[in-house]
Amino acid sequence: MLYTRTGDDGTTTLNNGTERLPKDNAVCEALGTLEELNALLGVCRASCLYEEPLPLRQIVRTVQETLFSMHAMLAGAETSIGKAHVLKLEEDIAILEAHMQPVRSVVIPGSTLLSAQFDHARAVCRRAERRVVALSYTTPYPEELVMYLNRASSLLYALARHTATMHGAPELKPSYL
Repeated sequence: MLYTRTGDDGTTTLNNGTERLPKDNAVCEALGTLEELNALLGVCRASCLYEEPLPLRQIVRTVQETLFSMHAMLAGAETSIGKAHVLKLEEDIAILEAHMQPVRSVVIPGSTLLSAQFDHARAVCRRAERRVVALSYTTPYPEELVMYLNRASSLLYALARHTATMHGAPELKPSYL
């Protein structure tokens, strides 16, 4: 069944199944932002071309899988995000950087539809990071959660720049009028 009616009162239950929390609770805010990020990454993955020289779809899917683990961890499940997850993102960023010119300034999003989608995902990832940081003030979580989201936002920036480069789209620098 796709609905239970148990959340009609504005509360939800996490993995432990025993405690009801208001849906505007800091945990729910972090979880909801991770869900939003994962859905947006699904749009990005679906938009990636299969003939890309780099495995962009697989890179994005790996991030999605890790976000599911992070979501479960924040909801109380026994799972972990470790330094190996962060290092994998750093490796992927290095691979992408090797296939494009060095980034010397910020760019205005929208060079291509896919690069704009990755830029949008990066903004949502930064919000997810802020939500997890805020949550960590009251609930201790491994530092790798914030590290992972920080690196994921860098990966998404690299993916946006890479996809613009691969499609020969010029990237505009802000003029700061």
